[in-house]
Amino acid sequence: MARKLLVLDASTAVAEGVRARGLVLLQHEHLELFMSEHAWSETRHELTRRVSVMAKRHGLPEADAAALLAAGMAALEASVNVMPAESYAPLETVARGRLPADPNDWPTAALALALEAGIWTDDRDFFGSGLATWVTPVLQHHLALEAA
Repeated sequence: MARKLLVLDASTAVAEGVRARGLVLLQHEHLELFMSEHAWSETRHELTRRVSVMAKRHGLPEADAAALLAAGMAALEASVNVMPAESYAPLETVARGRLPADPNDWPTAALALALEAGIWTDDRDFFGSGLATWVTPVLQHHLALEAA
């Protein structure tokens, strides 16, 4: 099976970076994942914040929270190709036009356009943008079918 090129949205990276299913998907041998510099920076910040909130809410010991954060960051760092802004910046205007509900997500859309790739996202702002989107359960199902 050929590797599927996908641009990973920051909110999905954060959500899946703390889930067992996400850690498996991030490291799936048939996925080639990319992120914009902007989305990568947002992911690092928000993943740290998410783990901190989870630790407080669920009374997670500090060592367990640190291990959760480390596992998520390690999976992302090992699996995601962070692309420099100059590789997608020329498509900013087009990308912003595709995302009227949240034009701040333009780097992810621009990178998908530049790579001719789909976007792994559960963010509805990308739906209807004219770009292929993969929600997590559908991506999981597709990969399972391809492996069978």
